[in-house]
Amino acid sequence: MKKSTLVLALVIFFISTAEKCGSDDTVNPETKATSTTICGKSDPVNELAWLKGMIVKNTDRTNPGTPTPFKLVAYDYKGKTLIEDQSFLYSSPYIHVFNCDGSQALQVGEYTDFTDKKKEIKVLYEFK
Repeated sequence: MKKSTLVLALVIFFISTAEKCGSDDTVNPETKATSTTICGKSDPVNELAWLKGMIVKNTDRTNPGTPTPFKLVAYDYKGKTLIEDQSFLYSSPYIHVFNCDGSQALQVGEYTDFTDKKKEIKVLYEFK
């Protein structure tokens, strides 16, 4: 009797703990990001066509000069989610930071402020 009560108590404990996992995700309405979503997507690498295209371009073994090591990282910057392509394909640092729609996020002169104030949300993809 004691063993079955103990087993039942452990099962109830594990079930109640499992239900709590992920339930405290809060959505930032400006960035559309939670701990599990970026730009409103649970799998941004596959759900954002422009991001998937960037990965294909940077890992294309038939294109001279590629593949090169790169990393895609999502950041919160001034309440917006921005995605930075950390590769060596760009001559100017500000042109490799993108909005969720794939458009260029920064203007000339904003990169220093971005590097000072950005907060990493998640590494989306890394190719070494």
